[in-house]
Formats: sequence, structure tokens, C-alpha cells
Amino acid sequence: MDAPQCLRMNDLVGPLGLDDASPAMSWQLARSPERDQGQSACQVLVASGRGLLAGDRADVWDSGKVASSRSTYVCYEGPALRSVGTYWWKVRIWDRRGQPTPWSEPAGFGMGLLDAADWRAQWIGRGPRREPHLPHERFGRDFEKYLDAVEVDGRSTLLRKEFAPTKPVRSARVFVSGLGFYELYVNGRRIGQQVNAPARTEYRHRVLYDALDVADVLQEGSNAMGLMLGNGWFNPAKKYWGWRMQWYGSPKAILQCHIEYADGTGEILRTDGSWRCSTGPITANCIYDGETYHHSAT
Repeated sequence: MDAPQCLRMNDLVGPLGLDDASPAMSWQLARSPERDQGQSACQVLVASGRGLLAGDRADVWDSGKVASSRSTYVCYEGPALRSVGTYWWKVRIWDRRGQPTPWSEPAGFGMGLLDAADWRAQWIGRGPRREPHLPHERFGRDFEKYLDAVEVDGRSTLLRKEFAPTKPVRSARVFVSGLGFYELYVNGRRIGQQVNAPARTEYRHRVLYDALDVADVLQEGSNAMGLMLGNGWFNPAKKYWGWRMQWYGSPKAILQCHIEYADGTGEILRTDGSWRCSTGPITANCIYDGETYHHSAT
């Protein structure tokens, strides 16, 4: 049989932000010219660098030969994976005759921020410092009396930070979320293909974030990172309050960029009070009503 292929981690190809301490590995068996062929055992190697796997070395975890026909949702059982860590893995199997296949091609995966304490960034936005907090249960029978306490601003919010890497960059990964929606830009280039991110949740209990690779768009000298925020399900117009939508607050964002330099050192760029904030050309936006874009006459 040929080497296993289509390696996935938690059903994802090369994920960058796993927040699972024991992710599940899957692979596909290659086609065989023999009938009734299959897997009788497997071995997984996990390493901190791709080069180590080239020499069949695993400085993180070597499962050893495990008698199993399972090729989906095989849980990682090695030492604890670290937040923001980058790892590489490969697998080989033994067929039903007990013959090993070649090793698969290496596949990479990155870990997210596994603990709340790993978030060093702050939530920032354009809302008032003492914005009214409306608990979910108060949006029942008497939510209307809270309407006057809130001034909903439907304009988009722009956030920007200029920075300059001090050394040649080896890797740079951004962990980011924006409420209600966000778009991330680095040096004027839109990052990622996601739309209307993050997905809707009960924001008072859970907020989702994305992990994005920005190493290729960073440049020597001055760089600029920017966020555009939309209202989404987080900051709806008052006319939709009630059974359709809840109000959670003014749009806000959190971002943490982990930069690793070629010499092994690193730094973290994060949202805080030093970011610049302004309104943008989108003067109104709503998931029901669309958006209003102001075009300059010049």
C-alpha cells in the first residue's frame, strides 16, 4: 500500500488555532491493487519542527506501533501541547498482511490560546466607558424601559495600530474576534476569507475567535494593522430589539498577534488603549437593513 494521505486534525487541514488539548487525528488509506486490504496497525509521530520528521524523529510524541484499524478520530495522547505552539505530524500504517507503508507527507497544525490567562489583549471599541449592561433576562416583558438608557450608533468602527518588527520575521499568527462582525486588514490587505465572523453565539457566555497567518503580508519597516467592525447581532437597531435580536453593547474587538523572529525571540502585538479609533465610510449597517456607504465627493 502507498502512504496514508489527506491528514486532518479535528477534521481540519492545517488548522492554526486548535483549542483542544487532545485533538483528534484522521487520515485516509491509499488505494491498493489488492482486494480486501486495510489497516491493521498505525504509528504517529508529532514533532516541534518539520525537519525533525524528515529524520523520523519525534521530540513531542511517538505513539509507537498501535494495533488498530481506526483511521479517524485518533486522539493525541502525548505531552501537553502549549498555547500558540506549532507542530508537525505524520503517520504510517501496517496493512492486513503486517507490511508497513511509507510515512505520509508531514502535516502541520497550530494551537490557539488554551487558557483565558493567555489572552493579554484588551477589548477595545468606540462605545462609552460606562455603557449600560442589560442582562438577558430583562429583555422579557419590561425591556422597553431600558431603551432610553442606550444610544445605538449604527456607524462602522475602525481601529488601527502601526508597528515595526525589529528583526526578520519567521512566523506571525493573529488571534482575533470582533463583535458583532469584524474584518482584519494588514498593510491594506484583507486577511482571511471568512464572512460575518465570528459566528453568532450567546455573547455573554461564549465568544468565538479566529486564528490567521499574517507572516507573508508583514514587511520591513512600518506596518499597519486595522480592524473594521460591524454591528451584526451584537449592536442591533432598537427597532429590532425584543424577540428578533438582543442588545449586548457597542461594537468592540480583541486582537493578539504573536510574532516569532528568525533568531527565536518574539513579541506580542495586542489591542489596548494605544490603538487609534474612528468611524468609517459606512454610516449605518444592519443585518436586516443592509448598509449605507458614504462616497466622498473628492
